[in-house]
This record gives sequence, structure tokens and C-alpha cells, in this order.
Amino acid sequence: MKLKTYPKYKDSGIKWIGEIPGEWNDYKLKHVVDEFVSGGTPRSDDEKFWAHDEHGIPWVNIGDMTNKEIVTETKKEITVEGQADKGLRILKKGTLLYSIFASLGKVAVLGIDATTNQAILGLIISKKIDTIFLKYYLKNLEEPIITLSNANTQNNLNSTIVKNI
Repeated sequence: MKLKTYPKYKDSGIKWIGEIPGEWNDYKLKHVVDEFVSGGTPRSDDEKFWAHDEHGIPWVNIGDMTNKEIVTETKKEITVEGQADKGLRILKKGTLLYSIFASLGKVAVLGIDATTNQAILGLIISKKIDTIFLKYYLKNLEEPIITLSNANTQNNLNSTIVKNI
């Protein structure tokens, strides 16, 4: 396969990448993500917030997305009351998930409609970028992202930091 050549190239600013086509631009996430949606956790001591026998709303935690490309099921589900109590938004299938607490930089795509806990941001991707490309780009940043964390006893990011990646 022969790669397309460009009339002009410029330094990418990243040593291992080298030069890139002059017409290419780099963007912060806030310019290619339409919305950053935070999750939450309903009170665990209130049984009415958690679905047990009946079918509830899938609720994603980091364990549900670790080592998975696509999240198709969750260990826990919440009730409509649990969703309302925390004001949780149901993210649509295809939403990119990004972990921001403890296990930083884990990335997966939702294969179902679901809510998330507070350790995960839902990224609603604009049409300016391909979701799968962004998923692999963020996966590549998993190790270096730790340097951006607010490390006390646990590595954490916040939506402001993520928006500026």
C-alpha cells in the first residue's frame, strides 16, 4: 500500500512521530468531544435504588470495562429511582467511556445503553473525529496520563484535565 504524499510537512512536536502533513491540525479533546458526561453512584444502603431481580438500568463501573473493547453487560443495575436520585444520564450505545479515578485512562465503547459511576466519563464524540480512532488514541495515552493526575493517595483526573488532553 502506498501512502498519500503531501506538498508540505511540519514538525509534529512529538519525537517518535516526526513530521506530519502541513495541513493537519492537532486538537484538544474539548474540540472533538461534544459532551463530557459524569456518572454517579446511588446510595448503596437504599435498596430501592438497586435492581435485584427485576431488569434495571445497566450501571458501568471500572471493573465492567477493564480489559474490554466493548461493554455489553454490567455486574450491577440501578432502578429508575436510583437514576433520578443521582440525576444520572443514560448514555447511548456507541458512547466512549474513559476512566478518571484509580485505574486511569481505561477506555471502552458502550455496546448497550447504560449509566456510569463517578469514576467514568462518558465522551459524546463529535462528527469531527472517528470514535474508534479516538479510543485507540486514548488507549495509547494510558501510561503517560498518570503524570497529569492529581495524585495524593490515589491517581485521579477531572473533566477539566481530560478536556485539555
